[in-house]
Amino acid sequence: CKALSCQQMALTPNLKFVIRDKAHASRRIISRPWAADDFLWDIINMMCKGKGSISRMLEHSPEIRRVFSDFVKNSASQVVESSVTNMRAACHRFESFQKPLGRTCLHMHAVIRTALHVSLRGQPTVALLAKAWLRWVDTEKFLMLSMMADVADEAMSLTRLLDKEGIDPAILNREVNNFKVTVTALFS
Repeated sequence: CKALSCQQMALTPNLKFVIRDKAHASRRIISRPWAADDFLWDIINMMCKGKGSISRMLEHSPEIRRVFSDFVKNSASQVVESSVTNMRAACHRFESFQKPLGRTCLHMHAVIRTALHVSLRGQPTVALLAKAWLRWVDTEKFLMLSMMADVADEAMSLTRLLDKEGIDPAILNREVNNFKVTVTALFS
């Protein structure tokens, strides 16, 4: 018994410690490496988090969201049958960037058409942001975006597995190793 633990027991004898940090810790699997690389962080900012990101433009304007939804519905290159109307991401929860990354990949043409529409017909401040986004985007960044979306999907699968109440701690090492093997296979 450590001194601090004995003091805690004396002060709060009925306190029970419940540690569910595995899922919380797994959320950092991609956030730390992406934040350390300037190129990857630039993609996160321009696609999800930054003021000029396309997902934030959609999130804060019902009109832009409607235009995007129309472009998704009428897309000739539609890869999924369901219609998307948003790209929500909570800036304080890094794992929530999986949604805008994946949806941008799935609806790339609709995203670009929406940005073009906003740059030509949007309010001046938003139009400037859309023009800057269109100048910024290129094939290399979209390719990296799609790779990041794949990693985000894999990381979210791991987080969901670790977030279950009855998860056996004995399988943690195996599941993290499976994540590592999968990500290595995707990008090597």
